[in-house]
Amino acid sequence: MNAASIKQHRVTRQQPCPVCRKTHGCLLFESHVVCLRVMSDQPAQGGLGGWRHSLQEPELYRAALSTFFQPSSERLAPAGTLDKVYRSLHGHLTLTAHHKKHLTQERQLSLEAIAARGYQSWGQGDRLLRSRLAEVLHDLFGGVVLDVPGFLLREQGRTYLTLGGPAGILIPVRNTEEQIVAHQIRTDRPGDSGKYVWLSSTSRGGPGPGSPVHVSRPLFREEPAKGRVWLTEGPLKADIASERLGEVVLALPGVQADKHFLPTLQRLQERGEISELVIALDSDWHEKDAVAGARLKLAEAAARQGIPVWMADWDTKLKGLDDLLLAGGRPKLQAYQVSGNGKRPFEKIPAPSSSLKKPAISLEQARAEMEATLLKALEGELGDPKELGILLSPLPGTGKSTILSEVLNRYHRGRSPRRYSAYFVPRHDLAESSERKSWAFMSGRTHADLDTRQTPCAYPERQKEISRLRIPGQLGCDHCSLQTACKEAQQPNDLQLPFYWGQFQQPAKVRVYPAQHFLTPTLWKSPTAVVLDDCDLKSLMLETFSLSQSLLGYALHWAEKHLAHPYSKAQPLLFVLYEILRTAPAGQAFHWDGASLMSLLEKTALEHQLTLDQVLKEASEAQEPDPFEGNTLLDGPRAVPVRFLEPLLEVLQHEWKEFKQENPYNRRLRLERSAPGQEAGFRLTLRRELPGAALAQSLLILSDASLTMEEAQRLFPERRWIEIKPNLKIPAAAQIIQFTDYNYGKIHLATPKERFKALQRIGELVGQHKGQRIGLISHQSFTSAVRLHFPQIQVGHYYGQRGSNEFADCDVLICFGTPNPNPQELERQAEGLYWDQAVVNPQTLLEPRVFEQPGGQVLQTRVRAYVDPRLHEMHRAKREEELLQAIFRARPLSLDPQYRKNQQLDLDFEEEASLKKPRQAVVIYVFSSLPLPGLTVQARSLAQPVVSGEDESNLIDLQLERTARELWRQQRRLTDARILEASQVRRASLLRWKGSRPGFEVEAAAPPSHGPPAPDLREVAPELIASMF
Repeated sequence: MNAASIKQHRVTRQQPCPVCRKTHGCLLFESHVVCLRVMSDQPAQGGLGGWRHSLQEPELYRAALSTFFQPSSERLAPAGTLDKVYRSLHGHLTLTAHHKKHLTQERQLSLEAIAARGYQSWGQGDRLLRSRLAEVLHDLFGGVVLDVPGFLLREQGRTYLTLGGPAGILIPVRNTEEQIVAHQIRTDRPGDSGKYVWLSSTSRGGPGPGSPVHVSRPLFREEPAKGRVWLTEGPLKADIASERLGEVVLALPGVQADKHFLPTLQRLQERGEISELVIALDSDWHEKDAVAGARLKLAEAAARQGIPVWMADWDTKLKGLDDLLLAGGRPKLQAYQVSGNGKRPFEKIPAPSSSLKKPAISLEQARAEMEATLLKALEGELGDPKELGILLSPLPGTGKSTILSEVLNRYHRGRSPRRYSAYFVPRHDLAESSERKSWAFMSGRTHADLDTRQTPCAYPERQKEISRLRIPGQLGCDHCSLQTACKEAQQPNDLQLPFYWGQFQQPAKVRVYPAQHFLTPTLWKSPTAVVLDDCDLKSLMLETFSLSQSLLGYALHWAEKHLAHPYSKAQPLLFVLYEILRTAPAGQAFHWDGASLMSLLEKTALEHQLTLDQVLKEASEAQEPDPFEGNTLLDGPRAVPVRFLEPLLEVLQHEWKEFKQENPYNRRLRLERSAPGQEAGFRLTLRRELPGAALAQSLLILSDASLTMEEAQRLFPERRWIEIKPNLKIPAAAQIIQFTDYNYGKIHLATPKERFKALQRIGELVGQHKGQRIGLISHQSFTSAVRLHFPQIQVGHYYGQRGSNEFADCDVLICFGTPNPNPQELERQAEGLYWDQAVVNPQTLLEPRVFEQPGGQVLQTRVRAYVDPRLHEMHRAKREEELLQAIFRARPLSLDPQYRKNQQLDLDFEEEASLKKPRQAVVIYVFSSLPLPGLTVQARSLAQPVVSGEDESNLIDLQLERTARELWRQQRRLTDARILEASQVRRASLLRWKGSRPGFEVEAAAPPSHGPPAPDLREVAPELIASMF
């Protein structure tokens, strides 16, 4: 194709201007082009003026290619030019009395707000007057007005400019920089196109406004609003809502027009104007599936951008957010939880400066560092031990339990036995090791000794019985005839005498207790140091129990049979609770809590001529029956109800008070049927208090890799905390390969297709490592299928491997899937733990995390995380730390050359002695898209490299360039479909190529000196112009 073949015509999308790349206004001739926007030394005469430029084939191709790269919405004039032209246009307009009445009376806007927002009247008017106004603006700004929506280029005998749009109220649309970039018209006479239309030039081949997001900031504020941002539909709604809320409100052109939604959010993030987003689209989403889907899509997009999202809802009788606010209402907000489904692309980011990271040290150096710091803390060299807290949180497998044992033995050697240390462990088997032979071991009343099978209590079955009734074991001891003997014996004995109380009198310098004894400080009094070794403190603090219909039925029956007993005061409350369970939805799973549960309790009480206040007041006077009235522990407790009144009343009274005062609160009571067919019940979550006062004379050491400094400070705020967390160097003989394609969660692996593919992946690795010892850790629900297909490998599951040594001799360990806790259960636990603090926020988003790779390369992705720091920390402990624990079950740190050489230092549980043949290397495969902070891995994809090489990208770019040029030479319009078909590259590569091209923006040309004579509109009354426009 050459210039000689081009006939004289105006440019189009297929034949854009080769100079300014625009698709309307300019004129193409056989050998030159008259561009209305870009100046040259050859001004054109007549018509709209412009400048002459000669034509060459390369310029024609570059223009076509630029048009292909540049979306139609970007063919608008730059935002700064749009703002200047539109503000100049506003200077020639005014607002009619009719339109002012509508805005002040129906929309309840003040005159000051109307003026500040810049609403104007826009009329159809006289064609000549419209043309004269368009030509005035053309003279002011030049040919760039052709790229401003609303300016029309007409040809009727001659070419002339005019302005379009129906009569109505002209509503400015502003971007994040407060620039007017478009207008919406609220029409006086709605037609087929609806009540609101855009000021546009598309009817004459010019630009439309695109789909701009209107940013409405509250007026007359000294400082810009920061924090919460709202999202609605339509600029006028947003302006009204912004004034009523006093916060920034965004307006989409329509629920599906979300092209500029994310860029707007990103710009607000850069400006520091958004901390959370409330999606408040019109209430018709309840009836329209498409709107409901768009609503969720917008929420997911914002949450993936790292912005917490709330979903607003209100009575469907009121359509828009503005209608609700004008009626004096406020929307109900529900936290949005990001799904996080689908792939998340990697982003290359600069590696962090090496000066910011602690240098990695060997295992031997780390152990020496931990030992020295712990001894200094005990000796008081780091400050008063009574005010100090030590958080010991190294990587699993460093031997922290062994180090703690050695440090305590060394510290207490030669010191008085009157001062001892209390050491708490989650399981009895974790307390035994060669370093602890001189220590004393305490047990619960019903725990049988491994050698003699004797229990500390003479009547363990009776103790279990009273435990089921939620009666303290101490009450059983108070009614036991063997109390004196129990205090004299200290260990299992041939006489089978009980020794529960006597064991606490053993003279050992270190006494080991089961973790649950930590919450009963009378058993350990005031030791020198208190050590909690891998005890899950938060789980220890929580107690959950259910009040089933049968349990409540018996309690009600007992109260009715013993009317003279104070317990009968609880009869009305028990009756209300029982009635609710009796009438609960049959068979199906459900749950009610919070306001819905309080409303149900109130309603049920009223239906039986009771008030909930009366019911709770009377129940507070009730007393639990004595289970040992006239009985001994040997006789066992009498038939009495389970003890639940006191904690239940405490929770009910608190939640009922907050409900009546309309205060938000953390919920501890829940009515539920967790699965179809199960018995419904009230589920109560209680918090056991930490023994802060009992620790006043002791150094506190928390040995737990899953705890953070923030959590330690939150649990024990009175302490000054020091963290011991050495940056360990992973030995070269340990290789960690992570396949980042999917999360491989429980639900993902529950489908037959995905389970089959996962087993195939495992089979490939098993075949690749024939003759080697292979272990696998995955979800418990998936392990049965693995055992069935691969009986030769050692299999374990998440949340069941802490402290385990069964994978320590594996040559290969496969960690398949991401351990994810149940979100509802996690949130319930958080509300129980922090019930008397700020309301737990269940919002989730995708936050940036990085994969650290060998050589310092860093890949960034995004992972699902909670907004609330308390939930965030609990979630991390159950997800990241659990996966990390699984990875280090293979003991990769034991391959440290220095450690292997120095055989007298053993890891936890005497690892080296248990190995049949010392390993020379270990390979750990991790199938999870979750990055683990501080862990260097080889990130891979099952399908292709995580990041394609630059050489490959360059070759693809050249191929696409050649394909586009060939299509253009064939006089075929450049489209995605045609280029993909001709080049046979992947769509992702095409989009990357298009996105990498620089954008094209034309500066406004100076006003032509040869254009039509400028009419003086100052001679026309503003009211007349307003009536015509």
